[in-house]
Amino acid sequence: MSTNFNKSAIRQLNRITAQKIFEKMRILRMSPTENAKRRWIWELLQNAKDKAAIDFPDKKVKIHIEYTSDALIFSHNYGYFSTENIEGVIRQISSEDKDREEDENLQEQPKTTGRFGTGFMTTHLLSEKVDVKGLYRDENHNWFEISFPLDRSGKDLPHLIESIDHSFECAENNINEILEGTQDFSKFNTKFTYNLTEKSRENVEKGLEDLELSLPYTLIFIDRIESVEIKINKQSIFYKIRKSEKLSELISHISFEKVTDNQKEYFDYISLSSSLTTVVLPVVPDETSSNVIKFEKRSVNLSKLFLDFPLIGTEKFGFPLIINNPFLEPTEPRDGIFLTDEEGEHILKNKNIILEATSLYIKLLDYAVENNWGNLFYLANICLPEEEKHISLDWYTKNVQTPIIEALLDSEIVYTQSDKVKLKDSVIPKVKKGNDSLFLWDLLKDWYFEELPRREDLEFWHECLDPKQIDNLYYGLPQFAADIESYENLNVLAEVIQLTMEDSIIWLNKSLEFIHKLSPKLLLENSIIPNQYGDFKKLDELYFDDHIPEVLKDVLNILGEDWRINLLHSSISKVQPKSQKDLKNVTDKINKIISDNTQKININAIFLILSCQPLTTDQKLMEKRKTLWRFSRDFYPETPDAQDLNKYTNNLWEASDNHFLRYLLQDIQSKNTLDSLTLHLGDNASKWLNHLIEYIVINDLLPSFNLREFSIVPNQYQQLKSVKHLLIDQDIDESIKDISVDLGFDCRDELVYQDISLSSETIQKLELKSQSLKEVANEIKERVENILKDEGLQGSSARDRKTKSIFESILLWFHSNESLASSVFGDLYEKRHKLRTDEEIIEDIRFKQKILSNANKYSEEEILKLVEIPRDQLSKLLIFTDNISIEELQELLKYREQLDQEQSNLDSDIFKIEIISENLEILNQERDEISIDDILLSLGIFSLEELERARVRFANSQISKYLYSFDGYDYKSRFLHVHTIIERAKRNIQTYLMAHPQYDCQNWHEESITVISGIRKNNREIQLVIRPSDGGKVILYYPEEIETLKKPDAEFWIDNDIEQRILTLGQVLQYMGVYYIRLA
Repeated sequence: MSTNFNKSAIRQLNRITAQKIFEKMRILRMSPTENAKRRWIWELLQNAKDKAAIDFPDKKVKIHIEYTSDALIFSHNYGYFSTENIEGVIRQISSEDKDREEDENLQEQPKTTGRFGTGFMTTHLLSEKVDVKGLYRDENHNWFEISFPLDRSGKDLPHLIESIDHSFECAENNINEILEGTQDFSKFNTKFTYNLTEKSRENVEKGLEDLELSLPYTLIFIDRIESVEIKINKQSIFYKIRKSEKLSELISHISFEKVTDNQKEYFDYISLSSSLTTVVLPVVPDETSSNVIKFEKRSVNLSKLFLDFPLIGTEKFGFPLIINNPFLEPTEPRDGIFLTDEEGEHILKNKNIILEATSLYIKLLDYAVENNWGNLFYLANICLPEEEKHISLDWYTKNVQTPIIEALLDSEIVYTQSDKVKLKDSVIPKVKKGNDSLFLWDLLKDWYFEELPRREDLEFWHECLDPKQIDNLYYGLPQFAADIESYENLNVLAEVIQLTMEDSIIWLNKSLEFIHKLSPKLLLENSIIPNQYGDFKKLDELYFDDHIPEVLKDVLNILGEDWRINLLHSSISKVQPKSQKDLKNVTDKINKIISDNTQKININAIFLILSCQPLTTDQKLMEKRKTLWRFSRDFYPETPDAQDLNKYTNNLWEASDNHFLRYLLQDIQSKNTLDSLTLHLGDNASKWLNHLIEYIVINDLLPSFNLREFSIVPNQYQQLKSVKHLLIDQDIDESIKDISVDLGFDCRDELVYQDISLSSETIQKLELKSQSLKEVANEIKERVENILKDEGLQGSSARDRKTKSIFESILLWFHSNESLASSVFGDLYEKRHKLRTDEEIIEDIRFKQKILSNANKYSEEEILKLVEIPRDQLSKLLIFTDNISIEELQELLKYREQLDQEQSNLDSDIFKIEIISENLEILNQERDEISIDDILLSLGIFSLEELERARVRFANSQISKYLYSFDGYDYKSRFLHVHTIIERAKRNIQTYLMAHPQYDCQNWHEESITVISGIRKNNREIQLVIRPSDGGKVILYYPEEIETLKKPDAEFWIDNDIEQRILTLGQVLQYMGVYYIRLA
């Protein structure tokens, strides 16, 4: 072999080699990169594959790796050393047979992948001393066994030169005898032995780990390696491709076999190839279907780019698939590729390969979606390359990232609970932690049933999708809060999530607690917390409701302050506003509003407060609240029913009581008379009023204003007046009061009504004075004396009739009350003879004589009886004879009454009342004066059936001829007119009664055309009979009307379209001139 080397040239070449190796070893020793620790194994595999491809192009190489604690032995078959090979190994340069042509066909697989050179240097991380052994073929094609060492341990140049020389010497010296016969190249003839240290064993294990991770891809990308076997101590691991199946023209399913001590494992991959560009992703067959494939997660430590073998350092390249092309142009450390904006040929070659891989990716995506493959989220594992030094991110984004993202978004790759949806239509929840995201998924599962990915897939979607690459990719808490806010209230939310209201509130509590835990600021930024109406508000807009009774919130609402708008919903327990509202707050607010707005308060709020009855052991308070509520309920039937109040403050009713009493007294005052008050309250109005005044005064309920200012106490004319203008009646005789009226100082006008009986304490507090008989007598005496005095001054002129009557009344009272008269009238009583003149006495005597000397010889007693007969009864007599006795006259009157009764009652079932203007009876009018409408309207006839009924009813009466004389008229329009008038009367009276609080018409029910039931008056059920009174007349015709009016709780109402009023029995008797009623 010495003949092959020129000694001087060799020395110079070895020196240059030593300088290069020295520099590279220095760098390797000082900063051994993680990439280099993984790269060594691939340099050995690459060299083995390349050597076999050159020397045995039709053979596949087998590789054997043996690893013990002392050494790592790398062996392969189908290889030998030439002289150039040995020089290349020792001098760390590539041999010429591995050089590529510049015009190499990029569509054909090249024989070699790399070159002996810088890459092989990384193997010295295992050991700086390597023993090389193999077959050697000389220029004459003779075969020898050869072995030599490689020693890179020298720390200076002379030592390295010496070690290189030594390697060549050993190579020459170790060439033994020529090997005869054919050599068996299938044996593992080529071996590299690395003696290991404890430190280098770590590098061995890193390389072997990367081998196991990436070897399947290498075996897919190149078919020159048949198998790889690793023997670690006594354990044997064997790798090879088991089978490959074509799924389409471009797509193959490749199965990879790993045998560990006869235990087999299988790994599957999907491969797509176009020209020399191949993309691969791991898969697993679906156990449920032989036709379905599921993608599998790839290791994050796996290189993304392969130049047949992995380019260590491209793990974060960002492409979702593994890319291989033997013509990729790597960087100097083989840890990436150039994709810059420069226009170099190598850069353009790399870009075209990446674009081809992008096209293959989209085809795989379409195929996988169409064939319902599983775990499609792994196809979305994209991001921008992190290494920007060799890559133009603008180019990559525009030409690679964007097309992939567009394809992903428009593909049905998201398996939901029901089907598949496009990525752009999906809702993928994600928050800070995985478990939190699952909790959010649980909250959304009923909401976004058809858009959510399967729960078991959620973690994988998080791992695959990079939110920096796709806008609004994930559904996070801000979107969750915004969605809740968009539904505005609980009702809409419950409808959307399709839960009951109770379950919706439970759901919302969980959601609010979840948001509060992870991002509490969202509660301040989004209106998602329900108030007490269920409307969503921001947290800082709400107050915590510290057990405020609902009725008090109702009161505030009526007063115009709706606190429920800003009070937290009572069922929301997982978030708490900073501020709260309590019983004191609501009480103070109620009292302030009432006190500040006395004239504008809605009285219904006051009524509601009055209905609140405290649950307490304080009997005095309970009785007070109950009493005031009763006063309100009596006068204002709309006052709500009493209701228990278990939480209250002692000043709750402070302002409302004051306002209520003022309001009540003003309304009482507006009645003007006790009659009006009785109509409003019922028969016990005076007793009720007495109780009210007593209660207010005795309990000092009106400290802020004076009860004396209200005209609420009736005088003896039942007119309501202020106590300032009234006096207590100290049993003044009614005759004396009559005399006072005649004398012009009506004491009844200023005397308290007799049924008002106030206690002495009340009288004292009201500063109410009294008036005695003596005081009235003094006034009478003074006025009488003035009259007598005036008579004396005027001479003896005769007294007028009024004065005579007054004096007669006084004298009669004196006669009946002699003792009292003497006491209270004093000297007037003593001078009582002055009240009757001699002329008046004579005149009375003459009148009596004249009366008693009547032609009929009536006695004084008979005349008195005659005088007692009412004038209008006497006027009904047709004949008044001089001979008739008083008894006969009375009998005649009775007979006349019977005739009148028979004429007015057409039969025993009809009570007919006619109130006719100018006292003219309709049946006594002439035929031409009778209106058809009058007849029909008066009888309430609005159909042919009713007309026939009336004809039968009045068959023997005077009205019958009119009922039969209407044949030929337009009944339809006439009946419609009558019906319209009756309906109008009912409508007007209903409207009138609804405006009066003592009547409750909510249950208005028409028993018949004119009889109404369901009415309540002062909380008592009554019935109504309603008739029109057009033309100044009213006729009762229907039997049910009579039956209804027989009942004690019935009222007769009339309407003429101008006035609506009740027709009382007294008015009926007055209009008819009836002054007595026969009961049998």
